[in-house]
Amino acid sequence: YPNQISGLTSWLRADSNATFSIPTKKVSAVGDGSGNGNGVYQTSPTVQPIRYSYGGGTLDKTMFTFENDILNSQNNFTTSLSNEQFSVFEVSKINAVSNAVFGYYNLSDGSLIEMGTNAAGNYEVSVSDGTTTLSKNTGTVDTGKYHIGVLRKVGEYLNFNYYDSSGSAVSVDTDAAFVTATSFEQEKFRLGCTKESNGLVPPSLVNVRALDGDWQELIIYDRKLTDGETEKVVDYLNKKYRIY
Repeated sequence: YPNQISGLTSWLRADSNATFSIPTKKVSAVGDGSGNGNGVYQTSPTVQPIRYSYGGGTLDKTMFTFENDILNSQNNFTTSLSNEQFSVFEVSKINAVSNAVFGYYNLSDGSLIEMGTNAAGNYEVSVSDGTTTLSKNTGTVDTGKYHIGVLRKVGEYLNFNYYDSSGSAVSVDTDAAFVTATSFEQEKFRLGCTKESNGLVPPSLVNVRALDGDWQELIIYDRKLTDGETEKVVDYLNKKYRIY
């Protein structure tokens, strides 16, 4: 299980610790299974995802359906003090192009973390220090597919793993210009969209790339997991959701 590997900071599941309205099925909060209090919440009913106890993947697992909905982290994103490293695993189905299932953005320096689909419909992960961006994608159209997406980052290296019923992708991106001291602990992460600057003076944050799709699980560690540890978490997720 994810909590048997060190460094777990957030563990969110659609089928566990969810607070929702029984009549409307709208979700207002999801508790953190890691024990660190890093859950997510949404106080506005107009942008709360809907919880379904069926329909998620081949095993009819519980899922949240997002349509321009947002769940905000209760605390700032946490990374390791050594080379600002982290690992993020997510299980979802994204129905449209240019959608973010997971997002982090810091307005003060432009640093970001994003997982979702790009304009071509490829599943893509990105990390930026505000100037230099590390990014990898599958190179295939991945809309409408239940999948496991994995982003691991340490220093100037980004590791990407992706799995769905059609196949898998594993790749690495690196750039010596990436500022390894960039902190990703200044803002909260979000499920269902990301944020960026509106470009005005003074600038302010706006929600962008809202998710059209279904979400099931998110696991975050404050360090870059080894390949062997990553395989164990992916195996846990695949056994649970039968992605491939």
